[in-house]
Amino acid sequence: MKIRYFGTDLKCAGHYIWDVVNGNVYDRNLGLKDLEFCPESFFKSHERKGLTRYAVFGNTTVFGICGSPVDKRGGCKSVFFVDGILSEQDIKNLLLKNEFFKKLIEIMEVQL
Repeated sequence: MKIRYFGTDLKCAGHYIWDVVNGNVYDRNLGLKDLEFCPESFFKSHERKGLTRYAVFGNTTVFGICGSPVDKRGGCKSVFFVDGILSEQDIKNLLLKNEFFKKLIEIMEVQL
């Protein structure tokens, strides 16, 4: 199942849409208008870093973490999404098998 990600990579600030494959992210060349939901509004800027959220929008399952592994400005978010409907536990399990996601939660010190 293909995982996509809206957020920063592990090195520099700036939110983009990425394909996530093992421990790497690749530029997806998608715009926000191409998605079934708006990852920019998945978290409010005042919410605490480390907060997690699960949602389903149409045929897209979304799991996000408020904050970024490298960008410390307010309003940052790390939002993962897949085509298809998964339970919250199923998307967490899928993400935990991915090296990029494991690195991200380790850097952010998030407990799932």
